Amino acid sequence: MLGAEDEFAIRELYARYNACVDTGAYDEWAACFTEDGIFSPAVESGGRAAIAALGKARYEARASQPWEQPQHWNANLLFATESNAREAAAICYIARMVKMKASGEVVVNVLGMYRDRLAKVDGRWLFRSRTVSFDTLPPEAIPPRAG
Repeated sequence: MLGAEDEFAIRELYARYNACVDTGAYDEWAACFTEDGIFSPAVESGGRAAIAALGKARYEARASQPWEQPQHWNANLLFATESNAREAAAICYIARMVKMKASGEVVVNVLGMYRDRLAKVDGRWLFRSRTVSFDTLPPEAIPPRAG
């Protein structure tokens, strides 16, 4: 079972990830992953450089979208550490809200779930892999209860 400091650090990782995505801080977004991190299904080969390049391309493509000001929200985070307490499995829900350029209406344009593998590297919790699904995950994706 994790202590409060590790639990807070994991929750902060999720918040930082979203803030970096939404503001276009893609080098910082990529730094939320381990050096060999994988963001799936978008960057199967992985690595921070590939993840940062993906983020930059997506940020630049926003100009052609019918929406602006995206905000990513995670909820219902569940995680469980492995026996070594330096790795964890996690899931959470994702919603992305955007403001439509034509109407100014705020809408939810993405709903899904993340399935994550976390690793504590040099005292920091990072994503080793992050897989997004736009379908509900199966029950076996739920990490086991602690203790």
